[in-house]
Amino acid sequence: MSPSAYLPSLQKRYIVMNNSTYFPSTQDGRRLLMPLLLCLMIGLTACGPTASESTEAPSGLSSSRHEIRGIVVSANEEAKEAIIDHEEIPDLMGAMRMGFSIPTAADLEKLKPGTKIKATLVMENNTMWIEAVEVTGQGEVPTTEPAGGGHAH
Repeated sequence: MSPSAYLPSLQKRYIVMNNSTYFPSTQDGRRLLMPLLLCLMIGLTACGPTASESTEAPSGLSSSRHEIRGIVVSANEEAKEAIIDHEEIPDLMGAMRMGFSIPTAADLEKLKPGTKIKATLVMENNTMWIEAVEVTGQGEVPTTEPAGGGHAH
């Protein structure tokens, strides 16, 4: 077959501009669009954070841990909560008085009014609690809120 025999089929699929440049027809463009979009989506997914940069716990919930220091104002064993007048928590919040959930009985037993503590504040998917409580001393129960204001939960 001569090369001119293929010309009619090429003319159906391509638009010839300036006798040298070929552009795909609309039909070919649609065929190329899906693979192009798929490659784009895969490329954008690959640019996301790596597992070591992620702040997500294995369960898929966002999680962070912070050291907290403060003085216990009150504790409620039945409700498993304590109000703590805490120091500033760097990169999280200023000093304030607020309530915290204390899920373990062993930690809750250590929390008496006036007790100075160091503990771990765990924040996971809009929930926070205190664990790993260490008693660091005894002080007076604060009667006023810290200068930064207060927040009760």
